Amino acid sequence: MKKYILTIAAAALALIACKPDNGDGTAVAGEIDYIEHQFMAGTGAEAFVHHNYVLNFTSDASGRVTGISEAHYIAFNPGEKAEPHSTASLTISYNGKSGTISRHSEGSDYEDSFVLNDDGTIKEFSQKKEYTSTYTYNNGYLTKIKGHDDYSGMDISWSNGDLVKAGSSEIQYSSDPNPFAGTVDFTVNALNVWYPSPLYFYAAGLFGKHSAHLVKSTGSGDSAVKYEYFKDGKGRIEKITLSQTNRGVTTVAEQYLIHYK
Repeated sequence: MKKYILTIAAAALALIACKPDNGDGTAVAGEIDYIEHQFMAGTGAEAFVHHNYVLNFTSDASGRVTGISEAHYIAFNPGEKAEPHSTASLTISYNGKSGTISRHSEGSDYEDSFVLNDDGTIKEFSQKKEYTSTYTYNNGYLTKIKGHDDYSGMDISWSNGDLVKAGSSEIQYSSDPNPFAGTVDFTVNALNVWYPSPLYFYAAGLFGKHSAHLVKSTGSGDSAVKYEYFKDGKGRIEKITLSQTNRGVTTVAEQYLIHYK
């Protein structure tokens, strides 16, 4: 199954023009300014942020995402100052029921294209306008991705408004409402291998509805990834950690830091 190398395509994408909706009609106080997607190294007291991707976003007057920029920083040892490593960006252009996504990174520029359904969800996506994937929905929920060949794509299952299975990946939920249901989806790591990149799943509306509740974990046994949420003084989620436990030792592998305006 094909996967983009460009890291920006595996990060969360937010809408800046509108406030997040928590699924029951009330908005989270404040708007998202930018997001840090961090990958950790080391364990316990020696844990530190090895890779940090700082993501900034733009959108048009109707709230559709039009651009994302990424600054990548790396630190190699605990206590070491993270140094700039690379930058990347993409621009999403809409033209009626079609559009293009231009990707720009150091030494690599190319363009993808897409076709929209009447409701604004993506019907077809073509990587470099060559390898086309198609998408099927049921009542606004993405249920099937068919790749350009017999080896890419997957079936997706939903239950009680939550994405519970993507291919062989299973997802468990808490009873807490998802405050990002109308904007960002930080918790679809189970889709990180589908074609094309999961970046576009995060954009509100482009791939249909998001899960109604917060993810508790993905996978099972030693491969299970647990999600933990931390709130700021206003009750907004400002940090999400993804951890695994092996032989009784829990290690945070990655985390999101959400900065509000």
